[in-house]
Amino acid sequence: MLQYTDINIPINKVQPVGIPGRFVYYLAGSAGGLDQTIKIRSGNTGGSTLLKPGQAFRLAEGDKTVDTFYVENYANAATIVGTLVIGDGEFSDNRISGSVEVIDGGKARTLANITCVAIASQGGVAGQNSMVQLWNPAGSSKNLIMKQVVSVSQTSQGFYHLDYNVALTTLLAGPRPKKLGAGYTGPAQIRGQNNAAILGAAMLLTNGPTSVSNKFRPDEPFVIPPGWGYIVAAQALAADVSANFEWYEESL
Repeated sequence: MLQYTDINIPINKVQPVGIPGRFVYYLAGSAGGLDQTIKIRSGNTGGSTLLKPGQAFRLAEGDKTVDTFYVENYANAATIVGTLVIGDGEFSDNRISGSVEVIDGGKARTLANITCVAIASQGGVAGQNSMVQLWNPAGSSKNLIMKQVVSVSQTSQGFYHLDYNVALTTLLAGPRPKKLGAGYTGPAQIRGQNNAAILGAAMLLTNGPTSVSNKFRPDEPFVIPPGWGYIVAAQALAADVSANFEWYEESL
């Protein structure tokens, strides 16, 4: 008989699975886009096996049935969330390659503490454009994968979205993790600046009425590499601008 069991393995942790059997199938797993390889030790023996989602192993004919399997996070890149099938039977999966990672990737990223949000606000100055920026410092060794930005102003106007490889001058309040209670440990910075001209290269323009949130959620996320920033700028002079950024972080 085969049994399904869920796994949730943080970095440098081992999860014992008390299901007896001779066959283990790694049905699905996710580590927020990072390495989801697991290492399984069969009982108290010294033997172990590495599995990626969709892979399985069976003990040799002469080996005894194992009462407990010990599952480790092999790469220790992020928390692994997944499902194992264990028992004395066999399991096959003829789906196309890549479809085995069916666990909610967003939830796994949040559990791994690599998903973030931030508020950025810059007041208006006469004759200048207000700008806020999600900045990824050079040498951070991570990409910021920006999924959504919400802009708003007390003035009805347009919002330029720009890329820029220089940090804006003023460091604002820092990012917050989407895993509540966890401290932010990533490299991202939130910055702002007023300037007589808009900085960076414009990618697109959105518009919003006075004090009404303008949500921009692209079909595909923006990737902000080290040494680059994503700016939201007020099109009108002397107008304030605020933005909410949502992103997750991915090691290079």
